[in-house]
Amino acid sequence: SEFGMAVPRICPAGYVCDDTGMYKGKPCPAGHWCDKGTATVSSSCLNHGILDASYSSLDTCFDNSTDDFGLQASYLPAQIWAERHLMPLDSDSTIQPIRGKFCLEESCLKYEDENDLGVFDKSFDYSSTGFALRRPHPCPQGVYCHPGTPTNMTISAGRASLFQCRDGVHCPEGSVYPNGIGSCKRGHYCRFGTRKPCPVGTYCPNEYTFEPLPCEPGTFNLMIGQAECSVCPVGYMCPSYGLRDPVICPPGMVCSRKGLASPNIRCPAGFYCPTGTQTSDPFRNDTTLRPYACTPGTYCLAGTGSNEVIEGEVSHAQFCAKGFFCEAASVSAKGSGPCPPGFICEKGTANPRPTPKGFFAEHSGTIEATACLPGFYAPTIENKDCYPCPPGSSCSLEGLFEAEECPPGTYRSDPEIDGFGSCIPCPQGTWSKNWQLREKGECTRCPTGVVCPLDGMTAPCSFDDLPQPFEPVVNFKGMPAFEYEFPIETMPQPFTLDECLALNSKSKHTDKQEFYYGELVPPYIDILGRGPHFRESDDLSIKYQSTAKCYRNAQPDGSLLYMRMADYYGPQYDIQTGFFHQGYGSSLLLNQMYAVSPPKGFDIRLTYYRGKGNGFIDLPKSRRFEPAFNCTKGFKLFNSTLVRHDVKRVVYTHPLHDYEGGYDIEKCPTFDPQLNCYIDVTFELHPPGECCNVEKFRQRAILLAADQFYHGTCESDKICAEGRSSEPEAKPCDDSFICDEGTSLENSLKYPCPAGFICGFGTTPDTKLEAPSGQLSHLCDEGRYCNRMISEVGNEVCPRNYICPTGTADPFEGRLANDGLLRMLPSPFSDESIHLHYLHGENFGFYCDHEMKCAASTKPSLKKRFQTSWKLPDETDSILEYLTRQQKPFSISMNEATQLEATCERDKKSHFIQQAINRNDCNCHSKFLILAAIYRLWKCTSINPLDDLGLGEPTVPSMGNGKRDFWYSDSRVHLDRQSATAMDPSMEPFGLNWGEGKVCKFL
Repeated sequence: SEFGMAVPRICPAGYVCDDTGMYKGKPCPAGHWCDKGTATVSSSCLNHGILDASYSSLDTCFDNSTDDFGLQASYLPAQIWAERHLMPLDSDSTIQPIRGKFCLEESCLKYEDENDLGVFDKSFDYSSTGFALRRPHPCPQGVYCHPGTPTNMTISAGRASLFQCRDGVHCPEGSVYPNGIGSCKRGHYCRFGTRKPCPVGTYCPNEYTFEPLPCEPGTFNLMIGQAECSVCPVGYMCPSYGLRDPVICPPGMVCSRKGLASPNIRCPAGFYCPTGTQTSDPFRNDTTLRPYACTPGTYCLAGTGSNEVIEGEVSHAQFCAKGFFCEAASVSAKGSGPCPPGFICEKGTANPRPTPKGFFAEHSGTIEATACLPGFYAPTIENKDCYPCPPGSSCSLEGLFEAEECPPGTYRSDPEIDGFGSCIPCPQGTWSKNWQLREKGECTRCPTGVVCPLDGMTAPCSFDDLPQPFEPVVNFKGMPAFEYEFPIETMPQPFTLDECLALNSKSKHTDKQEFYYGELVPPYIDILGRGPHFRESDDLSIKYQSTAKCYRNAQPDGSLLYMRMADYYGPQYDIQTGFFHQGYGSSLLLNQMYAVSPPKGFDIRLTYYRGKGNGFIDLPKSRRFEPAFNCTKGFKLFNSTLVRHDVKRVVYTHPLHDYEGGYDIEKCPTFDPQLNCYIDVTFELHPPGECCNVEKFRQRAILLAADQFYHGTCESDKICAEGRSSEPEAKPCDDSFICDEGTSLENSLKYPCPAGFICGFGTTPDTKLEAPSGQLSHLCDEGRYCNRMISEVGNEVCPRNYICPTGTADPFEGRLANDGLLRMLPSPFSDESIHLHYLHGENFGFYCDHEMKCAASTKPSLKKRFQTSWKLPDETDSILEYLTRQQKPFSISMNEATQLEATCERDKKSHFIQQAINRNDCNCHSKFLILAAIYRLWKCTSINPLDDLGLGEPTVPSMGNGKRDFWYSDSRVHLDRQSATAMDPSMEPFGLNWGEGKVCKFL
């Protein structure tokens, strides 16, 4: 522009010098600004003033928008996050949008030589100037440039400057006009011409938007460039403005619609709603995001969000109240209702729990079961009430579910009678070996002639009371010693017949005999030469053995206890009834004591085996002695296997009866545990590896062992055999007294022996002479008098100056035993005549037939003779009921001496009376008629004892009114138990009817 310049000037800012020889630059093109030295109008930007204003790079956008909030923030869809009750992003997570509308940038391309344009000219070296040529620069985004703009700075004073675009329009780089290329498109906002995508949490719904709008409640947006926010999905809520992602529906609430700013439904009562619950219908099966029934045992109020129990937090499930039960979906603390009777409901009960055994719940709503009181028990679960302990058992403790069986020797009946305590011991006079007796009357009565002095007796007799075997004895220095205690080589001399019998006591009663001379009757003879069956004999009359021997046996028929029980209980139960009873409670058996462990069911506390013996056994009994009610007694034999190792005693077998053979303890003293037998360590008697074995029928030395009892047909065999390890609890009736059945210790001395008679131990009230120990069996001996009323001893020597014939009751008053009267014999002199009879030797005398029978009954030969008679059973005789059913005749064996004696007036009282009448000493006829009238009046009108009027001894003792009447057939008969008890309280324990027929009758 000037002349004469030495060098050209740099093209000024705002202009373009794009040609040589120019004196003036061109204005910088519109939409650009030109720095000094701009040498070209060429630019990377299009000329927006020339192109259509609708052109925009928005047409080259990538859009991956979605309404699924899960995919907006992650690569998993919303359904997966909803099922997990989780959100893709935490609240404090950094936002990196991965979804939305992504557009290309609006910047122009840049040339590499934008600020160092290379120009070649032959006439000018541009490099020599040291100044780089430039291209025009696009006007920055958000502003527009007029032509000739020299700078990129906004200068408001001049035209040639950058100008700010309007809000809401889009001015990309190189903009020429204030409106740029037009309006800001939806999804974007343009503040002063600068276009930006709407950020997360906002939306740009219209064109010309210059400020993004926050998403309204009920919507959310986690994408960019969105014209609309996503609607809040079901199961979520969008409670505030500008939410990037929805809020999961809180627990206890239901969000069942889209676009919720807050939950629209509370969780229904009885159910709980976890986070994200989409429906209030708990029965929908197309989604898991539904209410769930409250757990059994709890209840849920409306709005419950968790089934975890936190007491006091109503948003959590709560335990069901005490006394109530809550099934699933319970809506209140009372749940499904109060606990029914028979069940208990503690706090939080889902299902009523049945009361356990031994407890009960009588009322509804029971929290804790009550233990059954003593006297009651509950054998099952679910008890509304406890049951009274049944008869035969006791419930002495609280909370019993199994009644305790009354052990042997006890009973218990109805609680109203026996209370609620423990089982009651059977009263004295009774015993029992069985469990579960249900009343006092089920205790078994003790036999006649026996005293049961203890309460709760279980062993009236023992193993030692059973019959013993006959054992051979030898003369060892004048003393009897058992033959099996000596080997053959050193065997002492045997006793002779006279020496043997002389060993017995001087008593004339055969029951005192202990030593016998004779032989054993096979086959039951053990290896020691002992046996139960004996035959009196001498060497000239032996029948079974090679020689007669002296034998010892203190009780060949058993003890007095055993004999009384055998007479009383008779044959075994199955023989009498046709079927077996359940058995007795077994005590310890021998092999259980010494060899093996107790069997299953054995209760060591009771020493009884519970496998049998439960319940009452109604044993047949014979209160009166009945010859047909007899049985065969069992016997004992040696059992070499029952060795008691705590008592070492060597005995020697009998060579004639050792049918076993085996070891000899003296020759083979060593026990080999491997062989389980005795051996000879020198192996002289047998080879190694073998047991010692002596041949049969040779004497051996063995260890003494116990006897084994072989039962007969007597019920008493079973009763007594169970008492091996115990002493008998019963005892024979005391000397000089009579014991009826069921005699207790208190009553054992109540009935003294009738005056003029001798009553030994075990005397029974039987009046018949065939009874072994009847009260009238033995008259007082001649020269003595017997009367407990006037003498404590009861058997005294006749005083001086008095005579005491046989049967003297009181020598001072001249009273005799009244033998004929008591046994109801006819008068011996009514029709009999006197004849001359031969006695013995050269002795003759005038006697009546009655006197001759009395004399004959004393002959020793007749005492050994028996007569057998056959008889059909009497249907009225309850004792022989089992024979009555069979309708077969049965035999009765009677001793001939006893038969004669039964018809004989042994005290000869009628003879003395006849002599007194013949001498005219007194008017007996008149006195007798008066006394007979008084006696008859007493029998039918009085219950008090008849005073002694001097007529024999038919009176009842001062205590026990009426009890002895049973034994006199012509006496009155009591109607029943009540009548008998009213007259005699001692009748009460028997629990059975007592007699039959009229209260007073004459036979």
